[in-house]
Amino acid sequence: MEIISALRKDLLQQVDEYTRQSNQRFFKEEVCLYGVKSAAVEKIARKYFDEIQHREKRDIWSLCEQLLASDYCEEAFIAFDWAYRLH
Repeated sequence: MEIISALRKDLLQQVDEYTRQSNQRFFKEEVCLYGVKSAAVEKIARKYFDEIQHREKRDIWSLCEQLLASDYCEEAFIAFDWAYRLH
């Protein structure tokens, strides 16, 4: 669980209100966004995957499920990035 907390802390440090508003315009309904640029999200995903890649697949899947449960787009991006890296 400490991985998820650290990852969220990194996301919060990268928040940009302009990016959040800009990304929100792509959706008709309100979505949960931190407002982090996709390049920064990708960098965070890579950083934390390097820390967890030695774990069993089911543990990584569990982390992905936790990220998807949050409903934040950036966390979903990270979850899908990790799932892709597992194949």
